[in-house]
Amino acid sequence: MPMIRHAILLRSCNVNYKSVASKRTNVLAASKNAVVIGGGIGGIVVAGRLTKSGLSVTLLEKNAEIGGRCQSLLLDVMKKCDNAGASGQASIHGTFRFDTGPSLLLFPEIYRKTFRDLGEKIEDHVQIKRVEPAAYRVFFEGKGHLDMLYDVQHMTHQLELVEEGSGAHYLEWLSSSRLALEVSMSAFITRDFESPMDLVGLVASLIPVLPRLNVMELLGQHQGRLAERFQDPRLQAMFTFQDLYVRDSLKSIVESLGVTIRTGRSVTSIMTSGEEGAVKGVTLEDGSIVEADVVISNRDLPLSYGLLRGGTEKYGQERQAHISGLDFSAGVIAFNWCISRPLPGLLHNVFLSKSFHSSWQRAQSADQLQHCPNFYVHVPSRTDPSAAPPGCESVMVLLPVANLQEINASAAEFKTAQPFHDDLSGSSDDGSHPQNACHNELPSPPVSELYAPLVEAGRQAVLRAFSEAGFVEMMITLP
Repeated sequence: MPMIRHAILLRSCNVNYKSVASKRTNVLAASKNAVVIGGGIGGIVVAGRLTKSGLSVTLLEKNAEIGGRCQSLLLDVMKKCDNAGASGQASIHGTFRFDTGPSLLLFPEIYRKTFRDLGEKIEDHVQIKRVEPAAYRVFFEGKGHLDMLYDVQHMTHQLELVEEGSGAHYLEWLSSSRLALEVSMSAFITRDFESPMDLVGLVASLIPVLPRLNVMELLGQHQGRLAERFQDPRLQAMFTFQDLYVRDSLKSIVESLGVTIRTGRSVTSIMTSGEEGAVKGVTLEDGSIVEADVVISNRDLPLSYGLLRGGTEKYGQERQAHISGLDFSAGVIAFNWCISRPLPGLLHNVFLSKSFHSSWQRAQSADQLQHCPNFYVHVPSRTDPSAAPPGCESVMVLLPVANLQEINASAAEFKTAQPFHDDLSGSSDDGSHPQNACHNELPSPPVSELYAPLVEAGRQAVLRAFSEAGFVEMMITLP
């Protein structure tokens, strides 16, 4: 998916709205009141930062809870398990918790810095716990598993058992990857590229590290670079597929700084005036207006541009249409399962198909799904026992499939039915189609119907992969 910012910023003075998202320096100097649209982690943090800068900030969130995609689903279950088996429990009784957003905190230093910028220490609010005994375990269809170990010596030994020489290649890969990460964070990930002039700063930042940096490592295809180091396809696959929830803590901090949080408030438009796009405030779904000198939208970018009204409306519509027409990354089917028995062999896991390359072709229908597809499994109760009742496990499975854009495109191919005729013979006396033959335009089915066969096929494929990996208890527990 193209890398796009999730926030746009508009202010009331004469700042060109087409460049204000990337030229933030001094843009808030004369402002007093700010509105932040969207209470995801980004919205919460920017609201806190603005308040620290001296602005009066109101955060508007359409849902009942803030946090955006970082939410939890609680399921109270009371069920008798007729198929539990001799080793299982006779029933499930209790509350299961499932995280509906990220399940791993990959860059803790970014969160530490965020808390510091807000005047707090993350350790005073959140317990950061390392996943043990390995970062994750990779199951290969019919060919065992490998662990991503923290101990480099043990990791290289494990790799040498699979392929001679791979341990040294792994150390080389770690070293080059660390440098590539450091460079990409400062040169790419934390930068906006909205004009050719933005590339000037990129070149300047890369010059000092070029003697130490393999440019192809940074810009070349990841799969190709790893194929040069590892011959075994399992090792290539292991290294090529690839947030602790701080929501409540951040909410408490920004509220203590003075941010006003209003939930259940859906913003329908951002009011602007003049060709330069001076912002006046936002309009809510109930028709009320919240005036502001600064408006920051943390909604998904196409939706944010679609909110622009007044002098910026035409530009917003053009940007929304452009971004919406881009190709996006995979969709995902999430299964949340309440399991009535312990699963000690699972924690953070990736199951990879033996048909590794073809398995990344995103299935648009049940018949396109691989026999054993690639998918991710998280068992939060292995790290946090409060996520499931005693003796049980909460299991989340994420199965990559085609996104809605691709599903709709596929469905559109079948929207027009075959020609039908009002005579039973289907043709005239001369064998040609009659003139009154026509095409039947079928209505598009709802999203749930589009995905339903794929969901069921995915469920069966995941359970099949569990069974082949030795987790027959999953098959017993889930009918």
